[in-house]
Amino acid sequence: MHIHKFTASIMMTSQYWYELLIKPIHKTDDGHREEFILNLLLLGLLVLSAGAILIIIALYFLHTGVPTLGSHILPEIIVTLVLGALLTLSRKGYYRISAWTVVSLCYLISSALVIRWDLGLPQAIIM
Repeated sequence: MHIHKFTASIMMTSQYWYELLIKPIHKTDDGHREEFILNLLLLGLLVLSAGAILIIIALYFLHTGVPTLGSHILPEIIVTLVLGALLTLSRKGYYRISAWTVVSLCYLISSALVIRWDLGLPQAIIM
């Protein structure tokens, strides 16, 4: 009996998070699909970014090669905030603006890496 209550509460919680973060609001089938994929990608990037912040904090407290917390964590916090803003923008119905921004930022970051280090990077081959 307790297992049934536990699984029911997990289902209700997962449904709540799905409707809050991923469920598309667009009416057409194509828009619905595009928004769903974008929301999923943004949520995945947000989770990875939050994980990176936790790793930076853990390395700082373990004193394993992270000399100053601020210089390493600030860019990651900015990335996390930008991704959160893009997910919010997508959830409000402006998924195309959000998608173009994500693609543009990925392209600019890849271009900067290629310019800095060389054409041998995998990003240069993909571009």
